Amino acid sequence: MSGPRSATAILAVACIALAAMACGSSGPTGAPSVSPPPASVGSLPPDAALLVPDGDPVVGQLGAYVWREAGSDSPWLPGAPVSVVPTRSLRFAMSADVPVDGWTARYARTGDPFPGGPLALANGSATLEVDPPPSGTWTVVLHVRFGAGLGDAAYYWRVLVE
Repeated sequence: MSGPRSATAILAVACIALAAMACGSSGPTGAPSVSPPPASVGSLPPDAALLVPDGDPVVGQLGAYVWREAGSDSPWLPGAPVSVVPTRSLRFAMSADVPVDGWTARYARTGDPFPGGPLALANGSATLEVDPPPSGTWTVVLHVRFGAGLGDAAYYWRVLVE
């Protein structure tokens, strides 16, 4: 068999083979691929802690969050109490190994969270370390944007800078 008939027969066999493969395929449906969240994630965002030099980590008070398929709204919270020195940077860590796309640390005077808006300490996506606010008592909020579609969360501390 040669000529136009053989080319038509080959094309027909190829089309039938492709159609048969497609019927049994569980390939993509056009939806974007999203990495699954780590197996270690629970039903709430992981704790965030302020790492205090020469002291125990202080877990922040969880505020508003969206986590996987659930969430909770919260006002500006007073935060977990902690004392720091003005010469040491504030370092934050997560209690679980979850992807973090970005974070923002802000502060405002304790008891007056809206004096023209909270002042920013820093923004970042790699290192969770910022300069402390000036001497005084402050509410510090760390807002974390998690990767892998997990959501975001806000954590609060009442920080005394001595």
